[in-house]
Amino acid sequence: MFRQYSRAESTTFDEDLRLGAINSLEKRWKKADQDVFIVAVFLNPNIRAKLFRQEFLTEAQLYNIVERLYERVMRCKADLGFMDAYEDYKRSRGEFSDDNMSLALMKRRFAEAVRNLPFLCFSTSDSIAHRISQSTSSASGHELTRVPSLVTMDEMALQS
Repeated sequence: MFRQYSRAESTTFDEDLRLGAINSLEKRWKKADQDVFIVAVFLNPNIRAKLFRQEFLTEAQLYNIVERLYERVMRCKADLGFMDAYEDYKRSRGEFSDDNMSLALMKRRFAEAVRNLPFLCFSTSDSIAHRISQSTSSASGHELTRVPSLVTMDEMALQS
């Protein structure tokens, strides 16, 4: 959301709204437990440290954040084994390699599972929801053209 408002052209959003949203997000980020959010992104094996720009978060700073959160949650000191595991994870080596973590298999399984999840979508004229809406009218007596409906990813693919 921050990225959307901070990079938006001046014609995309009202300037007061844009600046208000940025200020609100920055205020909330300063109050948040940033370590948890940063480590959550880092622990996504499809992302790891790829999103962190060195000029804003160095490798040493990232390690310190991960170590600090580990010690807080586990209530024990991180040792050299932790540092080795951190480096292996960050660099996708050993037990943390993409192959050993079966990332390709997990991506395929996730894609299959998501395909069958219902999604709330606002459909347009050629869609299932529109066909349902043809027999429905609004309070004003006009036909509804956009009706929320639950559809699966397969149904969405058929619509396009």
